[in-house]
Amino acid sequence: MSQLNAPSLYLWHPGSTNDALNGSVSSMWDVMMDTLTSWTRERSVVVHPNLLVAEDLRQLLLSEGAASVVTAVDLDQIAAGSDAIAFIEGNVARLIELEAVQNWLQFGTPIVVLTDGSPQIDLPPGIYSLEQPFRSEQVQALLQQKVVF
Repeated sequence: MSQLNAPSLYLWHPGSTNDALNGSVSSMWDVMMDTLTSWTRERSVVVHPNLLVAEDLRQLLLSEGAASVVTAVDLDQIAAGSDAIAFIEGNVARLIELEAVQNWLQFGTPIVVLTDGSPQIDLPPGIYSLEQPFRSEQVQALLQQKVVF
């Protein structure tokens, strides 16, 4: 009975060296995950019922380096993913209970809740609050502090 010899499978990434091709599985995995993460973290999200505010925030994010910004008037109109950042208008206590927000947190997406006042609860890790009306400088400072783009 003859033995079947299957060829080895190599993962190649543009810019990788021969060492990466012949290296350990973990180094190939790191290259793949770095590529996937940089690709999936390009989208930023704005959820706000006021289209003027949403558009202003979209333009600000683009000017600060966002690759793409999607807007929605309601959280049900957009799926949570591995995004660069999500700005969501609403009540912090209510929003942190929602499945979409929990999904973003699991993906490691920072969430900025746009509120009409100071939140009356302690914010969980990954959630930040910005009181409306806000100024462009406040958003820019938050983006720079969190090194989003």
